[in-house]
Amino acid sequence: MDSEYYSEKRIAYPKLLISAIFLNSEDIPLFFYVRMNKMLVFQKWILGKNRNHSCTNKGFTLIELMVVVAVLAVLVNAVILVINPGEIIKQGRDSARLSALTSLSGVINFMQADVGDFSMGEKNTVYVSLPDPAATSSAGTDCGSFQLPLLPADWKYHCATRMTHQNTDGTGWIPIDFSNFSSGSPLLKLPVDPLNDASSGNYYTYVFGQDRKWKFSSVMESGRYISQEATDNGLDPASYEFGSNVSIAPFSHGLVGRWDFDEGASSSVAVDRSGSENNGKWFGSGKHYASGETEGQAGLFNGIDDYIGVKSQTNLNISNDLTIEAWVYVSSTQAVFSVVDRFGEGYSGYRFGCSNNALGFGYGDSKGRYEEFIKGGFSFTDGWSHIAVTKRDREITFFVNGKFVYVGYGSDSKIAPFFDDMNIGRERSGNQWFSGKIDGVYIYNRALSPAEIKVNYDMSK
Repeated sequence: MDSEYYSEKRIAYPKLLISAIFLNSEDIPLFFYVRMNKMLVFQKWILGKNRNHSCTNKGFTLIELMVVVAVLAVLVNAVILVINPGEIIKQGRDSARLSALTSLSGVINFMQADVGDFSMGEKNTVYVSLPDPAATSSAGTDCGSFQLPLLPADWKYHCATRMTHQNTDGTGWIPIDFSNFSSGSPLLKLPVDPLNDASSGNYYTYVFGQDRKWKFSSVMESGRYISQEATDNGLDPASYEFGSNVSIAPFSHGLVGRWDFDEGASSSVAVDRSGSENNGKWFGSGKHYASGETEGQAGLFNGIDDYIGVKSQTNLNISNDLTIEAWVYVSSTQAVFSVVDRFGEGYSGYRFGCSNNALGFGYGDSKGRYEEFIKGGFSFTDGWSHIAVTKRDREITFFVNGKFVYVGYGSDSKIAPFFDDMNIGRERSGNQWFSGKIDGVYIYNRALSPAEIKVNYDMSK
């Protein structure tokens, strides 16, 4: 709408232009022009449209200009709220993660068909896409520069160097020489996570298991893709697992305990499905199993002498960030918080649970103090409830049925180490027992996001 489109006797009026917003699949930018003397948005112009027209305009008054600016501010804010740029960026990164892991698995499948037998790495090793700055040779390191989730005693991490971590010749973060393809490597370089950051947990892992099976894993960010973590048939509902055997090493992104109580009515062992071998032993009299909230059965606790003892393992000795989740059905009034208890005398370790109407979490900090957090106002005797706590540095957050209900802050972020057994259904220090049913107990040595907590609740109810 330049001045050449107007009569010489008329003044070419100014244009108020909203930046082009791509509103459809063809990405056609729409421009809005505001008529000055009547303050009407009078025409939608599509690029390339015939602009032959006439107009009679004089100018904006100050009040009209202020009104137009205010209206446009509202429109821009509405567009931002609808589009949610931050979520779109996260979706883009998640889409890249899915594409990368799918492509890598496809390449390995083709390579097995093309080459046959070739080295796929060492067993009991979690290969990580993070380059270790301390690595000085192609042999790599055990990722000691990063604070990664603790692994079972017979497992280790491996990181490549900054110079080689994207190499495709076996010296990269994936220990496979893709140049063995008959036509040469189909990969120019190995993909890494869009963030590739240890502190956020956003990095890729690769593990090699029995019968030449493998698995890749990643952590998603966006609400759109996080739900796929719980539906990929893997054992960790808070990480995306992809490969020829998604059951390998479910602990590669922080899951250190998973007790589903589906062993059978006569079993004396509560099996840990996280792969961390934190199996528990039943103590007490009477029946130990009943119908559960998640698939199958739940643990049944009589409130007198029933509990599960889990032998002390290094990966349960969590020192900072953690998540504990469980389904609970309290059968009577009780004042103890005894769902998960790894707390001992001298204020060390951690514990989490519920009474009939409150949630509680506590830990012994590195200065010998007991940090305790309690939130009441619930009813856990009316049916099944999903409860969760996350600890992220000093921040303690509670969730009930997937919804945020409380946040508090400790004085010290470090949890003092505790080296004795963990109990499920019993408060160790007071020798008190849970009365009711417990199902789907998960422990992570990282803090899950609220979106991950919500998905875990939605997918298990």
